[in-house]
Amino acid sequence: MQIAPRTSKPIAELQQATEDSWRLIERRGRHVAYLRIWAWSSLEIQQTVLDSLAKSNSAAADAFILDLRDGWGGASPSYLGLFSRDVPVLEAVDREGKKEPFDFQIRKPAVLLINGGSRSGKEPVAYGAKKHHLARLVGERTAGAVTFGQPICLSDGSLLYLAVADARVDGERLEGRGVSPDVEVPFDVRYAGGKDPQLERALELLTAAGG
Repeated sequence: MQIAPRTSKPIAELQQATEDSWRLIERRGRHVAYLRIWAWSSLEIQQTVLDSLAKSNSAAADAFILDLRDGWGGASPSYLGLFSRDVPVLEAVDREGKKEPFDFQIRKPAVLLINGGSRSGKEPVAYGAKKHHLARLVGERTAGAVTFGQPICLSDGSLLYLAVADARVDGERLEGRGVSPDVEVPFDVRYAGGKDPQLERALELLTAAGG
């Protein structure tokens, strides 16, 4: 098999991967919207997240899973506004009475999947979701890699990402400590046999009676 190299833009690839990850998972008669956010480091990716939430709401999803495992960070703490239920729902109604909602909010039960690869801007989002009970965290402790960094291009063409400032989240230092999950589920892909126990646990929580 021959592999031909091609030029690509990492952010565009990550955005497309996030868009392609969206799906509805049916479990116990309920529909759970799933989205894996590989990176949250641009407004274009944030728009992909918003579009996916709107699609989920149009599909009458009963619950949400945002998968923040691995990948890059870049998220703003303001993204927790996705969980606000106070934002009014806008609907377009045509002449035949057909309604088209424009709802970009998470108004149903939600889980954030986290692990040791959840880093940088994803960690304040996980921290805030846990602190304010916006969503349950399932998985493993986040990376604890939150300090502000600056990319530096070196003469040999390589890139050095250097920490240049410390970070505090509500006055707390998450560096080296990370955010612990509400429900801890170990996951070693080498011994998983193709299964995803963290995702399965999230689905159990969201589709159980009263979940």
